[in-house]
Amino acid sequence: MLERESSVCPRFFRVVHQHLLTNFLDMDARPPILGIFGPAGEGKTFQVERSIEDCQTEILWINAGDLESDNAGQPARVIVDTLRQASAEIRAGRPVAVVLHDIDTTLGEWKDNTGTVNHQHVLAELMHFADRPNNSRFGGVRVPVLVTGNDAKKMYEPLTRARRMALFHWIPTASEKVAVLRRMLAPVTAQDVSVALVETYPAYPVAFFADLVGLAKEELSRRHPLARIKDMRQLLTPDVRERIVSTVSQGGLLTGEELMGLARTAAEQRQGSLENFLKDASQ
Repeated sequence: MLERESSVCPRFFRVVHQHLLTNFLDMDARPPILGIFGPAGEGKTFQVERSIEDCQTEILWINAGDLESDNAGQPARVIVDTLRQASAEIRAGRPVAVVLHDIDTTLGEWKDNTGTVNHQHVLAELMHFADRPNNSRFGGVRVPVLVTGNDAKKMYEPLTRARRMALFHWIPTASEKVAVLRRMLAPVTAQDVSVALVETYPAYPVAFFADLVGLAKEELSRRHPLARIKDMRQLLTPDVRERIVSTVSQGGLLTGEELMGLARTAAEQRQGSLENFLKDASQ
């Protein structure tokens, strides 16, 4: 069932699920590469990985840093070798997808890397794969590839054209943020303040609310008497650590008012840091 309760937005999950489905069925209706682009902090990385895992599919990651090397041709070999490995797994009946996060930071058309040999080689391999995903060079079996980034306009246009890369622009709606936030806050409060939070901070990304959950858990853990100890060596004792952490999971809940207060403090600190940064940068 696609729209089951999950920390992933159903609309996001459907796109990832469809990409895996059509590629594992070796259908040419969809390109082998899915590019998911959108503003930073809106949950692209988390939701891609969770969606793939929810489809009982393993992930092979290509680190963006692996696409930088002093050795000519090495990054392109990383692409080819990873696709061949994934292809072998799929041939053996084990579903695997290849994921590359922040692709625009490494393969985007930036001033300093557009013309490098490695940059050109990697783009060439990806376009070759997009045109011939069943080619023996890549293992002979079609592999679903998913990439994320913030700005699709920075990408080499021939790679992102139709039939090579399917593009999905992700900006969650207010109702989608509320649905995700409601599930995120369930472990730390019994009161539903999701709508109030999203309405109060409409311009803030999902990552801000994820940080809020972390702050709530910190606040709950601080309420345990043992959290007052100053000798951090004591915290490495399994019994002490477990007793503090259990405060969060066993009956420790914040009120809606307390959560709104934490959000207000976090927003003020964030805004203050940004204003100071901009002030320093302008001097």
